[in-house]
Amino acid sequence: MPHRTSPRACAGPSRWSGARALRAAHWLTLVTALGCRAPQPPSAVGTAEAAARSSATSAVPTAGERAGERIAARWRQRLQRACDVHGAPGVSAAALLPDGTLVTCAVGVADQDLGSRLTADHRMFSGSIGKTYVGALALQLHQEGRLDLDAPARTLLADPAPLLAAPNGGAYTVRQLLRHESGLPRWVFQRAVLASVVTDRERTWSNADRLATIAGLDPLFAPGEGWAYSDTNYIVVGAILEELLGQSIEAAVVERILEPEGLRQTHPLDGARVPNLAQGHVVTSREWGVPPRLLQDERYTVNVQFEGCGGGWASTPSDLARWGRALWSGRHLGGAATELALEGVPAPRLGAGVRYGIGSMVEATPNGLLAYHDGFQFGFLSSVGHYRDLDLTVAVQLDTDDLAAPGGPVSMLMQDLAAQAAWELRQAEL
Repeated sequence: MPHRTSPRACAGPSRWSGARALRAAHWLTLVTALGCRAPQPPSAVGTAEAAARSSATSAVPTAGERAGERIAARWRQRLQRACDVHGAPGVSAAALLPDGTLVTCAVGVADQDLGSRLTADHRMFSGSIGKTYVGALALQLHQEGRLDLDAPARTLLADPAPLLAAPNGGAYTVRQLLRHESGLPRWVFQRAVLASVVTDRERTWSNADRLATIAGLDPLFAPGEGWAYSDTNYIVVGAILEELLGQSIEAAVVERILEPEGLRQTHPLDGARVPNLAQGHVVTSREWGVPPRLLQDERYTVNVQFEGCGGGWASTPSDLARWGRALWSGRHLGGAATELALEGVPAPRLGAGVRYGIGSMVEATPNGLLAYHDGFQFGFLSSVGHYRDLDLTVAVQLDTDDLAAPGGPVSMLMQDLAAQAAWELRQAEL
């Protein structure tokens, strides 16, 4: 049902680097005009750095900050249409502009039953965007000489029995797994898995448990002779990475990605309650028996730990945008490894011209090369993308898994928001 009176809130631009803040009067005008909240003050810094920042602060907003104000205003209208026309409970988005300005905007509700307002600080499950973390870890270990991307997977585990029992017997390479060329079917869509996820909320799934669900099944195709998106590929890669690193994927992601990149709003789905989590409004997943609300009486209504390396994280659009820029701009991995991530194979089921690299969907657009990834989880939809030519990163999340709520694929909503941002950036000549 459309939410024509749903609350709305946009945050104007802030500086990702923390180097600038607009004057109070300037922001008061913006807050009054758009119903937006001013950016939070930067975290504590050393005296010398604070002095340098203070001296750099200008009474006049930068071109990026002015563009950010206009982008927030445009987005508020676009996101509200998603609520009004398509029935989305709430939508939250963020952009990192070329000069580091962070723009956020959130409209609608975080919980339909309570009527609580959705804000840019609400976390949501990010689904398969978690594959970008696994892909980045694999490329890190490849750079360190610890992982051969072209080695058969069955040679990289001390106990290859789960792979030998699965389709294609572990003959696929790590690179084929990361690019969905292994021929492995999707374990998450096995009937017994979905039943367990709904009825056994406390179960802790291991990688061996996940792989056991496809033992004895026929492969989709021989390794390297086709393409099919499958979470199972990343479960196998995750098992390999955990053995190489001697720690869980969750711990490795925190240590090697989240902490270095300052991503403090991203949390693993390990069964514990994610702080400030929006209510997940379930629509599409009801056909699998998932209840209409993800949260009930402060507890999850389904098992959220099951997803593992196929997804398994909650985040905010701001953190997703920061990570997307770090990953696909080359800053996190370096140029050579980033090019390897973007070296994709045709993925026609994702759309005409879309290629899938290592944890990355790649597409040529009117605004240049786009690297992105979408995510689906019970109660949520997400997408994050980075336009290399524009140095623009945009992320969007919805607190519903209704595939019609964005008005089409969630990545198209992300690209629509990016096009609006790109237009404003051209006007500002950034």
